[in-house]
Amino acid sequence: LLTMGMESSYFRFSAKAEEAGGDVKAAKRRLFATTWGVTSLAAAVFFLATAFFRDGIAHAMGEAYVSHPEYVVWVGLIILFDVWACIPFSRLREQGRALTFVGIKALSAVLNVALAVAFGVAGLFSTDFGVGWVFVANFVASAVTWLVILATADRTLPAIDRKLLTAVFAYSLPLLVGGLAGTANEFIDRQLIKYLVPEGAMAQLGIYGAITKIAVVMMLFYQM
Repeated sequence: LLTMGMESSYFRFSAKAEEAGGDVKAAKRRLFATTWGVTSLAAAVFFLATAFFRDGIAHAMGEAYVSHPEYVVWVGLIILFDVWACIPFSRLREQGRALTFVGIKALSAVLNVALAVAFGVAGLFSTDFGVGWVFVANFVASAVTWLVILATADRTLPAIDRKLLTAVFAYSLPLLVGGLAGTANEFIDRQLIKYLVPEGAMAQLGIYGAITKIAVVMMLFYQM
């Protein structure tokens, strides 16, 4: 929802800039700044809304979350930095910088898992914050990833060109609708596990989620 189909739009309009000729570098820089700007703004608004309505969101998610509404805020922070990094990652792919793309993605995955294991060894999961330390590990990995990928932005700052954004939205909004359906289909298994596993469903869901995180490394080769 928050990327609004802008990743695919970035590839499409980058190709159109090359076809149009002229100052291709300036056109791509303007496209990058616009798509990055609108997704960054959407993510910031989303995080502020999540932080403000954290108690209501926790209640809506179920009894298991009510006692820790701060978990909702941590997840909001993770999403914030992940969305902030999505267009720079698309730019790396468009430029054919596969090794840089995979290197940063791998750094994120390794850092995430390493911190989670370190927190567990340190006994932090037995504190009142509990599994919230998993979210902290994920947040640190996402924040570090964003800081590292900033170095690839060539000093371009997020800035929205309204005329260009109108054209991009016309292309991306249908992708957004299709993307929501695809994402729902991809992640509904996490919700179904809660009802299909007879005992210890939430624990099994945690194990399942951890395994799929590690499997992200396999996806890197596909994206590469």
